[in-house]
Amino acid sequence: MISVRKPVELNFWVTPNAGFDTRRALRALLNRFQKKYPHITVRIWVFPWSVVWDRLMHVLKHSHWPFPPDVIQIGSTWTCTLAFLGALKDLTPRLWEIDRDSFIPTVFESCYLPHTRKLYSIPWFMEHRVLYYRRDILKALNIPPEELETWDSFRKICRAITRMQKGKKNLHTLSMSGQKGEVLIHDLAPWIWGAGGDFLTPDERMAFFHRDQSLEGLKFFFSLIADGSIPLMGRDQFSSGNFFTGHAVFQFSGAWPLNSFFRKGHRLYQPEVAENFGTAPFPLGPAGRFTYLGGSHLAISAATRFPEESWTLVRFLSSPEVQLAHARAIGMLPCRQSEIHGLFAGNPEAKRVFLESLTYARILPQVPILGTFERMFVRCTSDITKMIVEKDFSGSRLQTRLAQAAEETNYLLSLYG
Repeated sequence: MISVRKPVELNFWVTPNAGFDTRRALRALLNRFQKKYPHITVRIWVFPWSVVWDRLMHVLKHSHWPFPPDVIQIGSTWTCTLAFLGALKDLTPRLWEIDRDSFIPTVFESCYLPHTRKLYSIPWFMEHRVLYYRRDILKALNIPPEELETWDSFRKICRAITRMQKGKKNLHTLSMSGQKGEVLIHDLAPWIWGAGGDFLTPDERMAFFHRDQSLEGLKFFFSLIADGSIPLMGRDQFSSGNFFTGHAVFQFSGAWPLNSFFRKGHRLYQPEVAENFGTAPFPLGPAGRFTYLGGSHLAISAATRFPEESWTLVRFLSSPEVQLAHARAIGMLPCRQSEIHGLFAGNPEAKRVFLESLTYARILPQVPILGTFERMFVRCTSDITKMIVEKDFSGSRLQTRLAQAAEETNYLLSLYG
């Protein structure tokens, strides 16, 4: 007798990883999934990063939600907090099914609940930031790329370009990373680490980002906004456009948009960028060279009614071939070591820079407050950028606002500890 599996519909929550092309990029892969598992239908829900956290908190607090998520895309900084709060299913019993050793080791560390070694998410795609620059513009200004090597030389070049570009609206010096018009801890981390500081004390019991070397790293970053190298418009809103759209000379990014901005014939193709981009390591700071390693993971909601089918989807999407295809489609990096090499075929310089950058890439402190701290810190950086816009920025005001954020962080640490 042939058994017929009961049809199941999974709700898959994702963020707009490829903008308006997000559904199309996912649907191509999910069609393959549903041919293999015809009893499972996947319904895609796309939520902006700005609202998905609040939606997850609502699901956690209220048992009655019309379409609760089954599989969720979460930021790599969210695993600790969501797992601590009981929002995610424990995937530790499934660990043997996914060939854990084939993943980039550092990124996999952000999938565990700290101090328990319990697994709550699986890496899906990642970013570790390098410096993109325009070869043609540097050449026209007689600036060799080697001068991008250190913090001081990089800032000197940024200030020179900013002075030359003053009054020109279409080309800025340095663009903010990512889709969000705000300063994130992801943006700040390399500067804090490069100055010899960190976000928390070594025992992870207290804030440290407002003290000593950490403060110097933050002063350096915000000086790039204060002197106009990173442009602002309006209150604390960053100018639209970025390196890949042809509106900036530099950008720190972990994106690799091989199938969009760099591909001839694509609607987003930018020939002046695709034909003239270069990549360089994150500049060397006083305490060394560091870059941020983050990305997105796949997790299963604790509220799911279909844990087996949800795991089937997670395992499929995180498999080597599918993960590489998805990374190519959205212009990001796969999390498996075997797939990184193939992604950069035909681009030896970029391959060298990205692979070398992995050796000094770091993740953020893995503490239960991390997801909450990330959101709290955005409020802090928004206040700081507002000071800059209103010409009320100084080292002492920066330190005062960071000290206030440190008090809030210490309170959070005491609650979660």
